[in-house]
Amino acid sequence: MSSNLSWTRQVGQGIAIWFLLGLSFIGAPAEAQDAGNIVYHDAGASQLKRTNTLGSFSQTLTHPPSGYTDQSPSWSPTGRSLVFERRKGGRGETYDGQDRQIIVVDRLGNRERIIATGFAPVWSGWSPNKIAFVSWPYMNIPEFQCIYTINHDGTGLQPLSCAESVSDTMPWCLTEIYTCYQKYQNLAWSHDGRYVIAHVGSYAVNYYDNSDTFWMYLLTRTRTADRAQARVPGTPNAMEPIDISMAGGSTMYYGTMDHPNAGPMVPAIYRVNFVSGAQTRLVEGSLPLISTDFTKLAFTVQDGANRYGRLYYANADGSGAYPLAGPTSGVTVAPLDWSRDSSHILLRRSQAGRESMHLVTLTGAWRTVRKDVGTWVGGWYQASP
Repeated sequence: MSSNLSWTRQVGQGIAIWFLLGLSFIGAPAEAQDAGNIVYHDAGASQLKRTNTLGSFSQTLTHPPSGYTDQSPSWSPTGRSLVFERRKGGRGETYDGQDRQIIVVDRLGNRERIIATGFAPVWSGWSPNKIAFVSWPYMNIPEFQCIYTINHDGTGLQPLSCAESVSDTMPWCLTEIYTCYQKYQNLAWSHDGRYVIAHVGSYAVNYYDNSDTFWMYLLTRTRTADRAQARVPGTPNAMEPIDISMAGGSTMYYGTMDHPNAGPMVPAIYRVNFVSGAQTRLVEGSLPLISTDFTKLAFTVQDGANRYGRLYYANADGSGAYPLAGPTSGVTVAPLDWSRDSSHILLRRSQAGRESMHLVTLTGAWRTVRKDVGTWVGGWYQASP
């Protein structure tokens, strides 16, 4: 009799375990691909940390000296190392000094090493295994910025192109009225490693009236094989920063303000071939983010005056748009990364100066990852399937 009770108890325990395991795997595809490779920072903190999609642990990755801040992280193609920028000053402070450093650390926060002076590093996710960044060839000319590539160990430094040459594509800079200063805002690699796409800001100052100033933004491409730099054909001179997301081949998505049919200015998302210039206007929206399999597009839709109040996703051609979040008064959202299987979106939510990370499914189910933290697009590394 006791042996039968023991057997019944074991069976019951086994069923319970399998039931709990089954529950743990509901909505689990994102966790299964994570391995704890989401980089973030605590609110106001200067160091970078690592967590997983559950937010169940936190590991400090970097240790900046007092008065310095680490930012702009980018994962290596294997996820074993991280490159980032270290700069003087606190998070959120405006700083344009030249003592910025490009630093590489492994995924556990060990073997920190400085490899270059510069900012805005981005590691190529595919071959070649290179890091692109911005630096100054002449330390006494802060406005003169150039793009470089380098190996992760600090060898193989190569110049690509410089922002000064962008003036040739800006008509207002070729007159005697305006003086223009070009600055690289951020960089992105094409998936085949053949091009570096640069988002360039141009600060124009009226030569006769220094109070007459404005910013304009554009996109350039530089071919790594021969360092040929050109304007990305078909893309605009924009009065606001241009958001970009790289897809496969020569395809990229960008978001800007436009005025279709001479109507009022609205945020819009385009798909463009950055070599040929062939492009299509897809949807009204901002912050485009293409999925890892290039089949889906996450973006935000304007709610009143808030361009980032509502989260949507659509097919890669802009069709089938579906709402996932919002609107909530005073809240902005931003898609940061897709899960490898394109079933989840890592999301940043901001309200009254406070930020948090969340995962959202394509049915609109939310889960908080961590509160009172900040992170970046591309901060979530996932191994290839």
